[in-house]
Amino acid sequence: MKQQLTLAFLFTFFQSLTFGQLALHQKIDSLVQAKMKDNKIVGLSIGIVKDGNTFYTKGYGFTSVDSLFKVSDQTVFYTASITKVFTATALMQFVERGELKLSDKLTDHLPDFKMKDKRYQQITIEQLLTHSSGLPWEHKYKNSTNDSFALEQFVKDLRKEKLKFTPGQKCDGTTYSNVAYSILGLIIQRKSGMPYEEYIQKNILEPIQMTNSYLDFTQIKQELKAEPIILSGTSKEIQRFNLYGEVKDINPMIKYPTNALIKKESYGRTREHAPNTGLLSSATDLCSWMNELLIIYTDTSAQIESVVSNSTLHDMWALKHSIPNFKTSMGLCWWRYTDTEFGDYVFHVGREPGFSSVLLIFPKKKIGITILCNGMYADQFVWNELPVLLMGLINEEENKR
Repeated sequence: MKQQLTLAFLFTFFQSLTFGQLALHQKIDSLVQAKMKDNKIVGLSIGIVKDGNTFYTKGYGFTSVDSLFKVSDQTVFYTASITKVFTATALMQFVERGELKLSDKLTDHLPDFKMKDKRYQQITIEQLLTHSSGLPWEHKYKNSTNDSFALEQFVKDLRKEKLKFTPGQKCDGTTYSNVAYSILGLIIQRKSGMPYEEYIQKNILEPIQMTNSYLDFTQIKQELKAEPIILSGTSKEIQRFNLYGEVKDINPMIKYPTNALIKKESYGRTREHAPNTGLLSSATDLCSWMNELLIIYTDTSAQIESVVSNSTLHDMWALKHSIPNFKTSMGLCWWRYTDTEFGDYVFHVGREPGFSSVLLIFPKKKIGITILCNGMYADQFVWNELPVLLMGLINEEENKR
């Protein structure tokens, strides 16, 4: 009799859990559809992981303004700067193998590296990872070879540049450097003896079975490729939106009709940018990535063999730089945030003309969220508004238990 009561209780518990999950899925679905319409978004894909499992994945809209292909959770988007967390993870593999130290100077591993002022000799590996090296955000590089030599040539061309500040002097939103991650990519390339893209494929994507992720957009099937969407027009305001995104907390598309959206003709960047913006991925693959990281994070026994160890991941997510007057701080590549409602989380955002993306992980809650969109004009919605709304729904359901 006692066993029957126990089984009945368990059945009721799991049944209510299933109904609760279904209700939450429906709420998420309704929310996303309504917000997509409000923000005039063409295509968007969402992935949520929870307690070691993929909890929710779904695609919305279409791959382009003139496309018949619907977005699914398998649709591949440019992740843009989310690529950096993969580059940082690869770099930390060399640290684990004892092939370099975070305190090493950049020139210890690239002895031919030079810049216009001698302060470059002070740059450390950790400063490259934490955007505190003094390197510029971008470097104007013309006539890229767009091949396996592009990264070498790009870094060599930095001899024309000067640092923006003394290495280690500061770290905040103004010190962000795509250039630093191209340099890290070259270090990975030289130390491994293989192209950066091949190293990431063999040592990160394949072990986690991220089979729908690429560093070469020509490999993607047309029906699975999200196209970059921009605003049509030649005004300075529109050109600024298309190149840099909206800096205010409002989607500029609210001011324009939906037919103002067009497909951007060019796609992606040349190969010297692969380590900082080159990864293309899907919601399902990024869920695999988030699940793997959460497994590593909770593996205190250090028994699991994965892309990095438990201690390395904890170090990557630990505080490296506080940012004055902001709740955001810096880990090794990952940004950190303390939220009074949802708790601490680590994250990285991405944007590229025609795309915006975000990936957030709440380690203590064992929750991860990724959002991919083929419109940079919606970056504030993708980065800030939608994640908060999604976490609000998840928290609401959690509090019912």
